[in-house]
Amino acid sequence: MEPKDIQNASMDDMVFENRNKSYGAYILRKIYNKNVTVSTIVASSLFAIFIATPYLIKAFSEVNTKDKDIDYSEVVLDQAPPQDKNEPPPPIVEPPPPLNSTVQFTPPVPVEDEQVKDNRVVTADDLDHIDAGPSDVVGDPNGVDRSLDDSNKGPVEVEDNTVQTYVEIMPEFPGGEGALMAYVKKYTVYPAIALENDIQGKVVVDFVVGKDGKISQVKVVKTLGFGCDEEAIRVVKSMPAWTPGRQNGRNVNVSYKLPIKFSTR
Repeated sequence: MEPKDIQNASMDDMVFENRNKSYGAYILRKIYNKNVTVSTIVASSLFAIFIATPYLIKAFSEVNTKDKDIDYSEVVLDQAPPQDKNEPPPPIVEPPPPLNSTVQFTPPVPVEDEQVKDNRVVTADDLDHIDAGPSDVVGDPNGVDRSLDDSNKGPVEVEDNTVQTYVEIMPEFPGGEGALMAYVKKYTVYPAIALENDIQGKVVVDFVVGKDGKISQVKVVKTLGFGCDEEAIRVVKSMPAWTPGRQNGRNVNVSYKLPIKFSTR
């Protein structure tokens, strides 16, 4: 290569000077820049398509769901009725009546003079206006005899708040199991996001039917997602009071599991 041509010559021309340019290496070096440009364009296009795919799927799903014939045999879309939050006031417990005064009176026991600690003697006249008792107690002159006070007598029954799983008589929804299924079907709202994504399945809700029949401790033990879990909890919490479960003739707290199916078929 002439010295005057070196300034305008490319690296490929200098490397392959006086060599066989028909060899494949020279051709690959010549088209390298073109290949890099084409690869960059293709990679950028594929990346853009990958990012846009979820939005395209969502757009087509919205169009398809408008014309989709949905069978609400398990769940009917509607709003639940408002809950009645008015609870009856607690019962009024009246205080026990006032008690009268007593004077200590114990049967006399013969002892030596030096062992006598109290020389006081309760006479019959003293007992005309005050009752005898194990100790001196100041009370209400118009109070009742302490022997009639049974407010602190007898064993105190401790309230049992344990939650049972199986009892002699299980709790029941008003009207029975058929009414329960009808209630769930009527007041369950199919979540829009689950409908758009064709989410179907079963949510299992665990809750406690209290001794008063009220629902509490509601939680999902088998989830489905897409808003179905929250909707199942809402429906269970909106239920009216059940007939409580019974064990040994007494109302008890009972755990209950309810499956709620979401289906568009």
